[in-house]
Amino acid sequence: MPPRATAVVGLLLLAIFGRPVAATGQTLVGRVVEAQDGVGVVGAFLQLLDDDGRTRAAALSDSTGRFVLHAPAPGAYRVRAERIGRESVTSERLKLAAAESRALTLVAPVAAIDLAPIQVSGKPRCILRPGAGERTARVWEEARKALRIHAWSRQRPFRYTMIRTTRRLDPRSLAVRRETRDTSEGTGVRPFAAISAEELARDGYVTSDGRVWTYYGPDADILLSDEFLDTHCLELRDGGREHRELIGVGFRPVSIGGKPDIAGVIWLDRRSAELRAIEFGYTGLDPDLPLEGAGGRVEFQRLESGAWLVKRWWVRAPTLGTSISITPLGMRHGYRVESLEETGGEIVRVDDEVERRPRGAIAGVVFDSTRGAPLAGASVFLSGTGYATTSDANGRFRLDSIPPGTYTLAFSHPRADSVPVYAAPATVSVDTAGEVRAALAIPGLASLREAACPGQEPERAIVFGRLEQADPLLAPFFVAGRFDDFEVHARYLVARGTRLEAEVDAAGRYTVCNVPPDRRLTVQAFRTRPDGRRVVGGSAVLHVEPGAILRVDILAPK
Repeated sequence: MPPRATAVVGLLLLAIFGRPVAATGQTLVGRVVEAQDGVGVVGAFLQLLDDDGRTRAAALSDSTGRFVLHAPAPGAYRVRAERIGRESVTSERLKLAAAESRALTLVAPVAAIDLAPIQVSGKPRCILRPGAGERTARVWEEARKALRIHAWSRQRPFRYTMIRTTRRLDPRSLAVRRETRDTSEGTGVRPFAAISAEELARDGYVTSDGRVWTYYGPDADILLSDEFLDTHCLELRDGGREHRELIGVGFRPVSIGGKPDIAGVIWLDRRSAELRAIEFGYTGLDPDLPLEGAGGRVEFQRLESGAWLVKRWWVRAPTLGTSISITPLGMRHGYRVESLEETGGEIVRVDDEVERRPRGAIAGVVFDSTRGAPLAGASVFLSGTGYATTSDANGRFRLDSIPPGTYTLAFSHPRADSVPVYAAPATVSVDTAGEVRAALAIPGLASLREAACPGQEPERAIVFGRLEQADPLLAPFFVAGRFDDFEVHARYLVARGTRLEAEVDAAGRYTVCNVPPDRRLTVQAFRTRPDGRRVVGGSAVLHVEPGAILRVDILAPK
Protein backbone atom coordinates (compact mmCIF):
# COMPACT_ATOMS: atom_id res chain seq x y z
CA MET A 1 0.00 0.00 0.00
CA PRO A 2 1.36 3.50 -0.79
CA PRO A 3 1.97 6.08 1.96
CA ARG A 4 -1.45 7.59 1.40
CA ALA A 5 -4.62 5.90 0.22
CA THR A 6 -7.66 7.76 -1.05
CA ALA A 7 -11.06 6.21 -0.36
CA VAL A 8 -13.74 6.02 -3.01
CA VAL A 9 -17.27 4.96 -2.16
CA GLY A 10 -18.35 2.40 -4.72
CA LEU A 11 -22.03 3.26 -4.92
CA LEU A 12 -23.89 4.58 -7.92
CA LEU A 13 -26.26 7.52 -7.74
CA LEU A 14 -28.50 6.99 -10.73
CA ALA A 15 -31.49 8.73 -12.23
CA ILE A 16 -32.80 5.77 -14.19
CA PHE A 17 -35.63 3.28 -14.11
CA GLY A 18 -36.19 -0.03 -15.78
CA ARG A 19 -38.05 -0.47 -19.03
CA PRO A 20 -41.76 -1.16 -18.60
CA VAL A 21 -42.82 -4.74 -19.15
CA ALA A 22 -44.50 -5.08 -22.50
CA ALA A 23 -48.09 -6.26 -22.41
CA THR A 24 -48.59 -9.85 -23.55
CA GLY A 25 -51.59 -11.88 -24.59
CA GLN A 26 -52.02 -13.65 -21.22
CA THR A 27 -53.48 -11.25 -18.64
CA LEU A 28 -54.74 -11.52 -15.07
CA VAL A 29 -56.97 -8.65 -13.93
CA GLY A 30 -57.66 -8.85 -10.23
CA ARG A 31 -58.43 -7.22 -6.92
CA VAL A 32 -57.15 -7.67 -3.36
CA VAL A 33 -59.77 -7.13 -0.63
CA GLU A 34 -59.85 -7.29 3.15
CA ALA A 35 -61.35 -10.48 4.56
CA GLN A 36 -63.37 -8.55 7.14
CA ASP A 37 -65.24 -5.97 5.05
CA GLY A 38 -64.27 -6.52 1.41
CA VAL A 39 -62.57 -3.13 1.13
CA GLY A 40 -59.82 -2.91 -1.48
CA VAL A 41 -56.25 -3.19 -0.17
CA VAL A 42 -53.90 -0.38 -1.24
CA GLY A 43 -50.24 -1.17 -1.93
CA ALA A 44 -50.34 -4.97 -1.80
CA PHE A 45 -47.41 -6.48 -3.71
CA LEU A 46 -48.64 -8.99 -6.31
CA GLN A 47 -46.27 -11.58 -7.80
CA LEU A 48 -47.04 -13.97 -10.64
CA LEU A 49 -45.20 -17.21 -9.79
CA ASP A 50 -44.50 -20.12 -12.12
CA ASP A 51 -44.35 -23.76 -11.00
CA ASP A 52 -40.69 -23.33 -9.98
CA GLY A 53 -41.58 -20.44 -7.68
CA ARG A 54 -39.90 -17.83 -9.88
CA THR A 55 -41.48 -14.38 -10.14
CA ARG A 56 -42.50 -13.76 -13.78
CA ALA A 57 -44.40 -10.48 -13.27
CA ALA A 58 -45.21 -8.13 -10.39
CA ALA A 59 -47.45 -5.17 -9.58
CA LEU A 60 -48.79 -3.06 -6.70
CA SER A 61 -52.53 -2.87 -6.08
CA ASP A 62 -53.98 0.63 -6.60
CA SER A 63 -56.18 2.75 -4.34
CA THR A 64 -59.13 0.40 -4.95
CA GLY A 65 -57.12 -2.81 -4.57
CA ARG A 66 -57.03 -3.57 -8.31
CA PHE A 67 -54.03 -4.92 -10.22
CA VAL A 68 -53.04 -6.23 -13.67
CA LEU A 69 -50.43 -8.94 -14.28
CA HIS A 70 -49.15 -9.94 -17.73
CA ALA A 71 -47.87 -13.52 -18.04
CA PRO A 72 -44.87 -13.87 -20.37
CA ALA A 73 -46.23 -17.09 -21.94
CA PRO A 74 -49.14 -19.52 -21.68
CA GLY A 75 -48.85 -21.87 -18.72
CA ALA A 76 -49.67 -22.52 -15.06
CA TYR A 77 -49.21 -19.78 -12.46
CA ARG A 78 -50.06 -18.76 -8.94
CA VAL A 79 -50.56 -15.21 -7.67
CA ARG A 80 -49.21 -14.22 -4.26
CA ALA A 81 -50.21 -11.02 -2.48
CA GLU A 82 -47.84 -9.69 0.19
CA ARG A 83 -48.33 -6.88 2.69
CA ILE A 84 -45.85 -5.58 5.23
CA GLY A 85 -46.95 -6.68 8.69
CA ARG A 86 -49.69 -8.98 7.38
CA GLU A 87 -49.84 -12.63 6.40
CA SER A 88 -49.45 -13.32 2.69
CA VAL A 89 -52.12 -15.02 0.58
CA THR A 90 -51.55 -17.20 -2.51
CA SER A 91 -54.12 -18.18 -5.12
CA GLU A 92 -54.75 -21.65 -6.40
CA ARG A 93 -52.87 -22.85 -9.49
CA LEU A 94 -54.24 -21.08 -12.57
CA LYS A 95 -53.79 -22.21 -16.19
CA LEU A 96 -53.59 -19.47 -18.78
CA ALA A 97 -54.05 -20.29 -22.45
CA ALA A 98 -52.58 -18.19 -25.23
CA ALA A 99 -54.15 -14.70 -25.37
CA GLU A 100 -56.42 -15.58 -22.41
CA SER A 101 -57.57 -12.93 -19.92
CA ARG A 102 -58.89 -13.96 -16.52
CA ALA A 103 -60.27 -12.25 -13.44
CA LEU A 104 -59.10 -13.02 -9.91
CA THR A 105 -60.04 -11.87 -6.42
CA LEU A 106 -57.69 -12.45 -3.48
CA VAL A 107 -59.00 -12.16 0.08
CA ALA A 108 -56.26 -10.83 2.35
CA PRO A 109 -56.03 -11.82 6.04
CA VAL A 110 -56.79 -9.04 8.52
CA ALA A 111 -54.67 -10.17 11.47
CA ALA A 112 -51.42 -8.25 11.87
CA ILE A 113 -48.01 -9.83 12.34
CA ASP A 114 -46.70 -8.49 15.65
CA LEU A 115 -42.94 -8.79 16.11
CA ALA A 116 -43.03 -7.14 19.55
CA PRO A 117 -43.32 -10.39 21.57
CA ILE A 118 -40.21 -11.86 19.92
CA GLN A 119 -37.40 -11.74 22.47
CA VAL A 120 -33.73 -11.66 21.52
CA SER A 121 -31.79 -13.61 24.11
CA GLY A 122 -28.81 -15.87 24.42
CA LYS A 123 -25.81 -16.13 22.15
CA PRO A 124 -26.53 -15.27 18.50
CA ARG A 125 -26.89 -18.38 16.36
CA CYS A 126 -25.67 -18.52 12.78
CA ILE A 127 -28.58 -19.44 10.50
CA LEU A 128 -28.29 -19.84 6.74
CA ARG A 129 -31.59 -19.27 4.91
CA PRO A 130 -33.88 -19.50 7.99
CA GLY A 131 -36.56 -22.15 7.77
CA ALA A 132 -40.28 -21.75 8.48
CA GLY A 133 -41.34 -21.42 12.10
CA GLU A 134 -38.08 -20.00 13.46
CA ARG A 135 -38.06 -16.61 15.17
CA THR A 136 -35.34 -15.41 12.84
CA ALA A 137 -37.31 -16.63 9.83
CA ARG A 138 -40.37 -14.65 10.93
CA VAL A 139 -38.47 -11.37 11.16
CA TRP A 140 -36.43 -12.10 8.03
CA GLU A 141 -39.57 -12.75 5.96
CA GLU A 142 -40.92 -9.28 6.82
CA ALA A 143 -37.58 -7.74 5.87
CA ARG A 144 -37.61 -9.67 2.58
CA LYS A 145 -41.09 -8.36 1.74
CA ALA A 146 -39.94 -4.76 1.98
CA LEU A 147 -36.71 -5.48 0.11
CA ARG A 148 -38.59 -7.22 -2.70
CA ILE A 149 -41.07 -4.35 -3.03
CA HIS A 150 -38.21 -1.83 -2.97
CA ALA A 151 -36.31 -3.71 -5.69
CA TRP A 152 -39.46 -3.75 -7.85
CA SER A 153 -40.36 -0.12 -7.04
CA ARG A 154 -37.12 1.07 -8.61
CA GLN A 155 -38.60 0.23 -12.01
CA ARG A 156 -41.40 2.74 -11.57
CA PRO A 157 -41.03 6.37 -12.70
CA PHE A 158 -41.23 8.88 -9.82
CA ARG A 159 -40.87 12.62 -9.95
CA TYR A 160 -38.32 13.46 -7.31
CA THR A 161 -35.94 16.01 -5.86
CA MET A 162 -32.65 14.56 -4.65
CA ILE A 163 -29.79 16.18 -2.74
CA ARG A 164 -26.42 14.46 -3.06
CA THR A 165 -23.72 15.32 -0.53
CA THR A 166 -20.02 14.65 -0.11
CA ARG A 167 -18.49 15.32 3.29
CA ARG A 168 -15.14 15.16 5.00
CA LEU A 169 -15.52 14.29 8.70
CA ASP A 170 -13.19 14.37 11.67
CA PRO A 171 -12.56 10.67 12.43
CA ARG A 172 -13.03 11.10 16.19
CA SER A 173 -15.78 13.69 16.74
CA LEU A 174 -17.45 13.30 13.29
CA ALA A 175 -17.39 17.11 13.06
CA VAL A 176 -17.84 18.30 9.48
CA ARG A 177 -14.61 19.63 7.99
CA ARG A 178 -15.99 20.17 4.49
CA GLU A 179 -19.32 19.58 2.78
CA THR A 180 -20.61 20.03 -0.75
CA ARG A 181 -24.18 19.56 -1.98
CA ASP A 182 -25.79 19.08 -5.35
CA THR A 183 -29.55 19.20 -5.95
CA SER A 184 -31.19 17.48 -8.91
CA GLU A 185 -34.76 16.96 -10.08
CA GLY A 186 -36.14 14.48 -12.55
CA THR A 187 -38.35 11.51 -13.23
CA GLY A 188 -37.38 7.97 -12.25
CA VAL A 189 -34.99 7.30 -9.40
CA ARG A 190 -32.62 4.57 -8.34
CA PRO A 191 -30.51 6.51 -5.85
CA PHE A 192 -28.61 3.66 -4.25
CA ALA A 193 -27.21 0.71 -6.19
CA ALA A 194 -24.26 -1.62 -5.76
CA ILE A 195 -22.45 -3.65 -8.38
CA SER A 196 -23.70 -7.18 -9.04
CA ALA A 197 -23.79 -9.88 -6.37
CA GLU A 198 -21.57 -12.05 -8.55
CA GLU A 199 -18.84 -9.39 -8.70
CA LEU A 200 -18.99 -8.77 -4.93
CA ALA A 201 -18.78 -12.51 -4.20
CA ARG A 202 -15.78 -12.78 -6.52
CA ASP A 203 -13.81 -9.62 -5.64
CA GLY A 204 -15.11 -8.58 -2.19
CA TYR A 205 -16.71 -5.38 -0.90
CA VAL A 206 -13.42 -3.43 -0.75
CA THR A 207 -11.04 -3.35 -3.71
CA SER A 208 -7.80 -1.51 -4.44
CA ASP A 209 -5.70 -0.73 -7.49
CA GLY A 210 -2.65 -0.09 -5.30
CA ARG A 211 -3.48 3.53 -4.57
CA VAL A 212 -7.25 4.03 -4.52
CA TRP A 213 -9.50 1.94 -2.27
CA THR A 214 -13.12 1.47 -3.36
CA TYR A 215 -15.82 0.60 -0.80
CA TYR A 216 -19.08 -1.01 -1.93
CA GLY A 217 -22.34 -1.15 0.00
CA PRO A 218 -25.31 -3.55 -0.27
CA ASP A 219 -28.63 -2.75 -1.91
CA ALA A 220 -31.87 -4.75 -1.94
CA ASP A 221 -30.78 -6.95 -4.85
CA ILE A 222 -27.59 -7.94 -3.02
CA LEU A 223 -29.34 -8.81 0.26
CA LEU A 224 -31.89 -10.98 -1.58
CA SER A 225 -29.36 -12.75 -3.81
CA ASP A 226 -28.40 -16.41 -3.51
CA GLU A 227 -24.71 -15.41 -3.37
CA PHE A 228 -25.34 -13.34 -0.25
CA LEU A 229 -27.65 -15.78 1.52
CA ASP A 230 -25.30 -18.71 0.92
CA THR A 231 -22.32 -16.94 2.49
CA HIS A 232 -23.79 -14.98 5.41
CA CYS A 233 -25.25 -15.94 8.78
CA LEU A 234 -28.57 -14.39 9.81
CA GLU A 235 -29.36 -13.81 13.49
CA LEU A 236 -31.80 -11.78 15.58
CA ARG A 237 -30.69 -8.43 17.02
CA ASP A 238 -32.35 -6.21 19.61
CA GLY A 239 -32.55 -2.42 19.33
CA GLY A 240 -31.40 -1.98 22.93
CA ARG A 241 -32.55 0.65 25.41
CA GLU A 242 -32.25 3.52 22.94
CA HIS A 243 -34.32 1.79 20.25
CA ARG A 244 -36.75 -0.53 22.00
CA GLU A 245 -39.16 -0.09 19.09
CA LEU A 246 -36.79 -1.87 16.71
CA ILE A 247 -35.88 -5.50 16.06
CA GLY A 248 -33.21 -6.51 13.60
CA VAL A 249 -31.85 -9.29 11.44
CA GLY A 250 -28.10 -9.26 11.78
CA PHE A 251 -25.88 -10.56 9.00
CA ARG A 252 -22.20 -11.53 9.02
CA PRO A 253 -19.89 -13.66 6.85
CA VAL A 254 -19.93 -17.39 7.50
CA SER A 255 -16.16 -17.68 7.13
CA ILE A 256 -13.50 -15.55 8.80
CA GLY A 257 -10.77 -14.09 6.60
CA GLY A 258 -10.63 -14.27 2.84
CA LYS A 259 -12.11 -11.44 0.78
CA PRO A 260 -13.31 -8.16 2.33
CA ASP A 261 -16.97 -8.54 3.29
CA ILE A 262 -19.72 -6.75 5.19
CA ALA A 263 -21.59 -7.29 8.47
CA GLY A 264 -24.55 -5.34 9.75
CA VAL A 265 -28.21 -5.23 10.73
CA ILE A 266 -31.51 -4.84 8.87
CA TRP A 267 -33.76 -2.91 11.30
CA LEU A 268 -37.58 -3.26 11.38
CA ASP A 269 -40.30 -1.64 13.48
CA ARG A 270 -41.53 -4.15 16.07
CA ARG A 271 -45.18 -3.06 15.81
CA SER A 272 -45.69 -2.44 12.10
CA ALA A 273 -42.93 -4.78 10.83
CA GLU A 274 -41.96 -2.03 8.37
CA LEU A 275 -38.37 -1.73 7.18
CA ARG A 276 -36.55 1.21 8.78
CA ALA A 277 -32.83 1.04 7.96
CA ILE A 278 -29.80 -1.06 7.06
CA GLU A 279 -26.49 -0.45 8.86
CA PHE A 280 -23.25 -2.12 7.82
CA GLY A 281 -19.51 -2.18 8.33
CA TYR A 282 -16.59 -3.97 6.72
CA THR A 283 -14.84 -7.19 7.74
CA GLY A 284 -11.88 -9.22 6.52
CA LEU A 285 -9.64 -6.21 5.88
CA ASP A 286 -5.93 -5.85 6.55
CA PRO A 287 -5.57 -5.82 10.39
CA ASP A 288 -2.70 -3.33 10.11
CA LEU A 289 -4.93 -0.71 8.52
CA PRO A 290 -6.90 1.50 10.97
CA LEU A 291 -10.31 1.40 9.33
CA GLU A 292 -12.53 2.42 12.23
CA GLY A 293 -15.54 4.42 11.07
CA ALA A 294 -15.82 2.71 7.67
CA GLY A 295 -19.38 1.63 6.91
CA GLY A 296 -22.75 2.98 5.94
CA ARG A 297 -26.46 3.38 6.59
CA VAL A 298 -29.51 3.25 4.32
CA GLU A 299 -32.91 4.54 5.49
CA PHE A 300 -36.17 3.54 3.79
CA GLN A 301 -39.58 5.14 3.37
CA ARG A 302 -42.92 3.71 2.28
CA LEU A 303 -44.99 5.90 -0.03
CA GLU A 304 -48.76 6.11 0.13
CA SER A 305 -48.99 3.97 -3.00
CA GLY A 306 -47.24 1.12 -1.17
CA ALA A 307 -43.97 1.55 -3.08
CA TRP A 308 -40.70 1.75 -1.14
CA LEU A 309 -37.71 3.97 -1.79
CA VAL A 310 -34.36 4.78 -0.23
CA LYS A 311 -35.01 7.99 1.68
CA ARG A 312 -31.50 8.75 2.96
CA TRP A 313 -28.15 6.99 2.62
CA TRP A 314 -24.46 7.45 3.33
CA VAL A 315 -21.26 5.44 3.11
CA ARG A 316 -18.05 6.40 4.92
CA ALA A 317 -14.53 5.34 4.07
CA PRO A 318 -11.27 6.41 5.76
CA THR A 319 -8.50 8.39 4.12
CA LEU A 320 -5.21 7.03 5.46
CA GLY A 321 -1.94 8.82 6.11
CA THR A 322 1.40 7.73 7.50
CA SER A 323 2.26 7.77 11.18
CA ILE A 324 5.60 7.67 12.99
CA SER A 325 6.11 6.50 16.58
CA ILE A 326 9.29 6.41 18.64
CA THR A 327 10.12 3.20 20.52
CA PRO A 328 13.23 2.06 22.40
CA LEU A 329 14.08 0.09 19.25
CA GLY A 330 13.76 3.09 16.94
CA MET A 331 11.08 4.56 14.66
CA ARG A 332 8.01 2.58 13.61
CA HIS A 333 6.08 3.56 10.49
CA GLY A 334 2.37 2.84 10.24
CA TYR A 335 -0.93 4.32 9.11
CA ARG A 336 -3.53 6.55 10.71
CA VAL A 337 -7.04 7.69 9.79
CA GLU A 338 -6.79 11.32 8.70
CA SER A 339 -10.46 11.80 7.86
CA LEU A 340 -13.64 9.98 6.93
CA GLU A 341 -14.81 10.62 3.37
CA GLU A 342 -18.58 10.29 3.12
CA THR A 343 -20.89 10.27 0.13
CA GLY A 344 -24.64 10.07 0.40
CA GLY A 345 -27.88 11.82 -0.24
CA GLU A 346 -31.53 12.30 0.51
CA ILE A 347 -34.76 12.23 -1.47
CA VAL A 348 -36.56 15.34 -0.22
CA ARG A 349 -39.62 15.15 -2.46
CA VAL A 350 -41.43 12.42 -4.41
CA ASP A 351 -44.69 13.22 -6.23
CA ASP A 352 -45.76 15.45 -3.31
CA GLU A 353 -46.35 12.32 -1.20
CA VAL A 354 -43.44 13.17 1.07
CA GLU A 355 -44.58 16.80 1.28
CA ARG A 356 -47.99 15.82 2.65
CA ARG A 357 -46.51 14.07 5.67
CA PRO A 358 -46.41 16.02 8.96
CA ARG A 359 -43.10 17.75 9.57
CA GLY A 360 -41.28 19.27 12.51
CA ALA A 361 -38.89 22.13 13.25
CA ILE A 362 -35.50 22.63 14.88
CA ALA A 363 -34.72 25.89 16.72
CA GLY A 364 -31.89 27.03 18.96
CA VAL A 365 -28.91 29.30 19.52
CA VAL A 366 -25.29 29.30 18.34
CA PHE A 367 -22.95 30.56 21.09
CA ASP A 368 -19.30 31.61 21.10
CA SER A 369 -18.03 30.44 24.49
CA THR A 370 -14.58 31.94 23.93
CA ARG A 371 -16.17 35.40 23.98
CA GLY A 372 -19.22 34.67 26.11
CA ALA A 373 -21.60 35.96 23.43
CA PRO A 374 -24.03 34.65 20.79
CA LEU A 375 -22.55 33.95 17.37
CA ALA A 376 -24.27 35.90 14.58
CA GLY A 377 -24.01 34.97 10.92
CA ALA A 378 -23.27 31.28 11.50
CA SER A 379 -24.33 28.91 8.73
CA VAL A 380 -26.45 26.24 10.47
CA PHE A 381 -27.35 23.10 8.54
CA LEU A 382 -28.50 19.51 8.80
CA SER A 383 -25.43 17.74 7.55
CA GLY A 384 -26.02 15.57 4.51
CA THR A 385 -29.27 17.35 3.56
CA GLY A 386 -30.30 20.60 1.89
CA TYR A 387 -31.79 22.16 5.03
CA ALA A 388 -29.79 25.23 6.08
CA THR A 389 -30.20 28.69 7.57
CA THR A 390 -28.16 31.55 9.12
CA SER A 391 -28.17 32.61 12.77
CA ASP A 392 -29.45 36.13 13.47
CA ALA A 393 -27.83 38.93 15.47
CA ASN A 394 -28.70 37.09 18.70
CA GLY A 395 -27.33 33.77 17.47
CA ARG A 396 -30.84 32.32 17.04
CA PHE A 397 -31.77 29.98 14.21
CA ARG A 398 -34.77 27.95 13.06
CA LEU A 399 -35.20 25.18 10.47
CA ASP A 400 -38.78 24.45 9.41
CA SER A 401 -40.58 21.67 7.50
CA ILE A 402 -38.12 18.94 8.54
CA PRO A 403 -39.24 15.36 7.75
CA PRO A 404 -39.21 12.93 10.71
CA GLY A 405 -35.82 11.35 11.33
CA THR A 406 -32.50 11.64 13.15
CA TYR A 407 -30.07 14.27 11.86
CA THR A 408 -26.62 15.73 12.51
CA LEU A 409 -26.94 19.46 13.25
CA ALA A 410 -23.75 21.40 12.50
CA PHE A 411 -22.57 24.96 11.84
CA SER A 412 -19.72 26.84 10.20
CA HIS A 413 -18.32 30.34 10.82
CA PRO A 414 -14.92 32.03 10.34
CA ARG A 415 -14.65 32.31 14.11
CA ALA A 416 -15.04 28.54 14.47
CA ASP A 417 -12.12 28.06 12.09
CA SER A 418 -9.85 30.12 14.36
CA VAL A 419 -9.73 27.53 17.15
CA PRO A 420 -7.63 24.32 17.18
CA VAL A 421 -10.54 21.83 17.28
CA TYR A 422 -13.66 21.46 15.19
CA ALA A 423 -16.92 22.44 16.86
CA ALA A 424 -18.78 19.24 17.72
CA PRO A 425 -22.12 18.68 15.95
CA ALA A 426 -25.36 17.81 17.72
CA THR A 427 -27.64 14.83 17.07
CA VAL A 428 -31.33 15.75 16.91
CA SER A 429 -34.41 13.58 16.42
CA VAL A 430 -37.40 15.20 14.70
CA ASP A 431 -40.89 13.87 15.33
CA THR A 432 -43.88 14.23 13.03
CA ALA A 433 -44.86 17.52 14.68
CA GLY A 434 -43.59 20.06 17.17
CA GLU A 435 -40.32 21.87 17.70
CA VAL A 436 -36.99 20.41 18.81
CA ARG A 437 -34.63 22.69 20.77
CA ALA A 438 -30.89 22.43 20.16
CA ALA A 439 -27.74 24.33 21.11
CA LEU A 440 -24.51 24.73 19.15
CA ALA A 441 -21.35 26.33 20.47
CA ILE A 442 -17.70 27.08 20.01
CA PRO A 443 -16.24 25.59 23.21
CA GLY A 444 -14.75 27.82 25.89
CA LEU A 445 -10.99 28.27 26.18
CA ALA A 446 -10.64 25.68 28.94
CA SER A 447 -12.63 23.14 26.92
CA LEU A 448 -10.65 23.96 23.78
CA ARG A 449 -7.35 23.41 25.54
CA GLU A 450 -8.49 20.09 26.97
CA ALA A 451 -9.93 18.89 23.64
CA ALA A 452 -6.87 19.91 21.63
CA CYS A 453 -4.20 18.84 24.14
CA PRO A 454 -5.63 16.65 26.93
CA GLY A 455 -3.83 16.96 30.28
CA GLN A 456 -1.57 19.81 29.19
CA GLU A 457 -0.25 22.12 31.93
CA PRO A 458 -2.03 25.53 31.95
CA GLU A 459 1.16 27.58 31.38
CA ARG A 460 2.10 25.60 28.27
CA ALA A 461 0.96 27.02 24.91
CA ILE A 462 -0.77 25.52 21.89
CA VAL A 463 0.27 26.32 18.33
CA PHE A 464 -2.02 25.28 15.50
CA GLY A 465 -2.75 26.29 11.94
CA ARG A 466 -3.23 25.21 8.37
CA LEU A 467 -0.95 24.42 5.45
CA GLU A 468 -1.98 26.68 2.58
CA GLN A 469 -1.94 25.57 -1.08
CA ALA A 470 -1.13 21.98 -0.11
CA ASP A 471 -1.24 19.53 -3.03
CA PRO A 472 -2.76 16.26 -1.70
CA LEU A 473 -0.83 14.27 -4.30
CA LEU A 474 2.43 15.36 -2.62
CA ALA A 475 1.32 14.55 0.94
CA PRO A 476 2.27 13.74 3.67
CA PHE A 477 3.44 17.16 4.83
CA PHE A 478 5.26 18.06 8.03
CA VAL A 479 5.64 21.14 10.20
CA ALA A 480 8.80 21.80 12.20
CA GLY A 481 9.28 24.39 14.94
CA ARG A 482 12.65 25.27 16.49
CA PHE A 483 13.72 26.77 19.81
CA ASP A 484 17.26 26.85 21.15
CA ASP A 485 16.86 23.35 22.64
CA PHE A 486 13.55 22.27 21.18
CA GLU A 487 12.41 20.69 17.91
CA VAL A 488 8.81 20.08 16.82
CA HIS A 489 7.66 17.72 14.06
CA ALA A 490 4.17 17.08 12.72
CA ARG A 491 4.15 13.50 14.02
CA TYR A 492 6.50 13.78 17.00
CA LEU A 493 8.06 16.40 19.25
CA VAL A 494 11.47 16.04 20.89
CA ALA A 495 12.38 18.29 23.80
CA ARG A 496 14.94 17.39 26.51
CA GLY A 497 14.38 13.70 25.72
CA THR A 498 10.55 13.88 25.92
CA ARG A 499 8.41 12.84 22.92
CA LEU A 500 4.97 14.36 22.28
CA GLU A 501 2.71 13.91 19.25
CA ALA A 502 0.89 16.16 16.82
CA GLU A 503 -0.77 15.55 13.45
CA VAL A 504 -1.30 17.13 10.05
CA ASP A 505 -4.76 15.97 9.01
CA ALA A 506 -6.26 15.55 5.55
CA ALA A 507 -7.61 19.12 5.69
CA GLY A 508 -4.07 20.46 6.18
CA ARG A 509 -4.54 21.37 9.86
CA TYR A 510 -1.89 20.73 12.50
CA THR A 511 -1.72 21.19 16.27
CA VAL A 512 1.40 21.27 18.45
CA CYS A 513 0.86 20.80 22.20
CA ASN A 514 3.01 21.48 25.27
CA VAL A 515 4.88 24.40 23.72
CA PRO A 516 7.14 26.05 26.37
CA PRO A 517 6.26 29.74 26.95
CA ASP A 518 8.44 32.90 26.87
CA ARG A 519 10.43 31.80 23.84
CA ARG A 520 10.74 32.68 20.18
CA LEU A 521 9.48 29.91 17.94
CA THR A 522 10.18 29.45 14.24
CA VAL A 523 7.61 27.28 12.46
CA GLN A 524 8.36 25.90 9.01
CA ALA A 525 6.63 23.47 6.63
CA PHE A 526 8.49 20.75 4.77
CA ARG A 527 8.06 17.40 3.10
CA THR A 528 10.52 14.62 2.29
CA ARG A 529 10.76 13.48 -1.32
CA PRO A 530 11.05 9.79 -2.25
CA ASP A 531 14.78 10.30 -2.85
CA GLY A 532 15.20 11.49 0.74
CA ARG A 533 15.67 15.18 -0.06
CA ARG A 534 13.75 17.70 2.06
CA VAL A 535 11.61 20.34 0.30
CA VAL A 536 11.00 23.44 2.44
CA GLY A 537 7.88 25.63 2.38
CA GLY A 538 6.85 28.80 4.20
CA SER A 539 7.85 29.80 7.74
CA ALA A 540 6.78 32.13 10.55
CA VAL A 541 8.46 33.50 13.68
CA LEU A 542 6.45 34.20 16.84
CA HIS A 543 6.86 34.80 20.56
CA VAL A 544 5.01 32.31 22.74
CA GLU A 545 3.18 33.70 25.78
CA PRO A 546 2.22 31.47 28.74
CA GLY A 547 -1.05 29.58 28.11
CA ALA A 548 -1.46 31.06 24.63
CA ILE A 549 -3.45 29.46 21.80
CA LEU A 550 -1.78 30.67 18.60
CA ARG A 551 -2.80 30.12 15.00
CA VAL A 552 -0.02 30.05 12.40
CA ASP A 553 -0.91 29.38 8.75
CA ILE A 554 2.09 28.68 6.55
CA LEU A 555 2.64 27.93 2.90
CA ALA A 556 3.05 24.24 2.06
CA PRO A 557 6.15 23.09 0.14
CA LYS A 558 5.73 22.33 -3.56
